[in-house]
Amino acid sequence: MKFFAKIIKSVRSLYLSRHSELPHYFFSNKRVIIIGPADTAMSYLNSESIDNFDIIIRMNKALSNFDLFKGSLGSRTDLLFHCLDEHSKFGGGAINDEDLKKQKIKYLIYPHAALNIESNYLHIKKKVLSASFVRINPLTCKKLKKELGVK
Repeated sequence: MKFFAKIIKSVRSLYLSRHSELPHYFFSNKRVIIIGPADTAMSYLNSESIDNFDIIIRMNKALSNFDLFKGSLGSRTDLLFHCLDEHSKFGGGAINDEDLKKQKIKYLIYPHAALNIESNYLHIKKKVLSASFVRINPLTCKKLKKELGVK
């Protein structure tokens, strides 16, 4: 449980990034949940209890797996963390505007700029109109890794 508390604290600190487009008040006084498409999540929470959170965060393949868990793991996503690699097996899965709209995703958050990510970003940005893109700058990524104990 300590690990998840660290993750939520780190996510809440994202608005401190100078390059972020998230409004500075986005996480203020909000109940936040980070939910993955795991069967174990369904043993602890139901769709209604997830939807009652102010901010729902999902990652990568949650976008393409959403229909598999619809009705079980909530009906919306506010923030999607995505690696911008659309490979179905090794990446974060496909991104399309229709799915973003269906899940009511406001922000698509992606890692700091590497050459492959920038070219993926340009490709995806052309086809996605419904969500704002937020780039996590390298200093924030480094800080998050340090706080979470990731090498």
